[in-house]
Amino acid sequence: MSTLQFILHLLKLIGSCAKFFSLFIRITVSLLLHFKIASASKFLRQLTLSVEFILEHGSKSSPIKYSPFLLLPTDALVLYSEHQSILHNANSAYAFACWDETKNLLYSSLTIEDKASSLHSIDPLDLRIIGSEIVGSIGHSSFGLALRARMNFLGHNPVKSYWILAGLTSNEYFLRLWGQHFDSFLNVSRSEQKAIENSLWPIVESIQTIRTFDGYLDLVSAHNRYALAWEKESFPPLIKLSDNDQTRAEHFFAERNWQIPKFIVTLHVREATVAEGRLYGRNACISSYLPAIDEISQHGGLVFRIGNNRMTPLRHPGVIDLTQEKEIPEWLNIYLIAKSRFMIATTSGPIGVAAAFGVPILWTNMPDIGKAVFHAKSLCLPKMIRRPCGDLMSLNETLDSVFGWSDSFIHNIRDKNNVQGYTWVDNTAPEIKEATVEMLNGWTQFESDYQSCWSQSLQDFGSSGSTRVSDTFLVSHARDLRL
Repeated sequence: MSTLQFILHLLKLIGSCAKFFSLFIRITVSLLLHFKIASASKFLRQLTLSVEFILEHGSKSSPIKYSPFLLLPTDALVLYSEHQSILHNANSAYAFACWDETKNLLYSSLTIEDKASSLHSIDPLDLRIIGSEIVGSIGHSSFGLALRARMNFLGHNPVKSYWILAGLTSNEYFLRLWGQHFDSFLNVSRSEQKAIENSLWPIVESIQTIRTFDGYLDLVSAHNRYALAWEKESFPPLIKLSDNDQTRAEHFFAERNWQIPKFIVTLHVREATVAEGRLYGRNACISSYLPAIDEISQHGGLVFRIGNNRMTPLRHPGVIDLTQEKEIPEWLNIYLIAKSRFMIATTSGPIGVAAAFGVPILWTNMPDIGKAVFHAKSLCLPKMIRRPCGDLMSLNETLDSVFGWSDSFIHNIRDKNNVQGYTWVDNTAPEIKEATVEMLNGWTQFESDYQSCWSQSLQDFGSSGSTRVSDTFLVSHARDLRL
């Protein structure tokens, strides 16, 4: 279809609502002034999808006023360009572990979004769209939806309503479990979702930040604030399985002759890709988890290893490696996490699923100790950092450097003395095994002296909180950490 045909089609569509006529004229003129004809044609395609979507779903919060005009007037186009530039700079700052700079840039991006909304007298808190940046990743879904659900329940959310676009979701089953907290799930195609998000960018939610009654917060600070408040009130888990899920799982296990013992543990270890190598902070080696698996087996448990089929096969007694199984339904991993006695994980998406179900977590090989999130009734094993000279950094030295606030590559980042070559130190097999024993022994209410010392150091350096560190790890490394 030509550009002229698209204009005629859009004019016919908008003609059904007189409010859109002058808007259409402004859109067309703006496109021709600021884009080449080819770009205008592409944008009109997006615009058509957006208007059709709005007319079809125009029953809540007077969404007719949320037309794609937010992007198109001259002033808003300038803001859009500035917004994209700031997000690019924020990503660069994050890659080099400049956490404070990253937060300031992200907050600036929200200011621009609100300014773009105000150009047309739109209240940015009236309606927010939860799109692919959140629902497109299992980790982003779990943390992003959990945060907003807690804020809603606690009465701390200034946003009046959300639309959740379900066209680019990472796991449809998991997303639908959040229906008890959100009631506007809109089924759109992938192309429609992208068109809507591009056109309505000032009211599309980000995973990195959140609006609160007292200003903007980054994801980590906001999660810790409301997860701690949730735990303090002893509220139940955010989501739960249904009886139908249990019946379906029993049939699935029977078909495969899987004998489920008295308890299960899910295991997810993020492995290095070819592009990343072993230097990336979130990665670990699956072989270092074998003694922990043996410990679970000796206690009568069974481990389900989850992930993707590109992971290293794990052939070991006491574990079912689902990464090498064929035709695994999308609900199965979610079900297994929800039914686990606890989960052993690294910094990756599934850890958020466990938290949403209230399942305790042994968070292993954890980098970025300064901005780690809080998980209730859970333990973590942090990665230590080795200097180029071979010495290990102490806790306070780590927190006083950029390395304590990074989860990525650090070998190419320079310290205050312009020295580079720092490296992550993975957790050892004995460390993971001993922490697993702590989890098997059950949660204790009170912190040890070393755990209290760790928490106090985090507070002194401005951290918003963290998951409790394994006591056996701290005892083993008390001297290195200078606790």
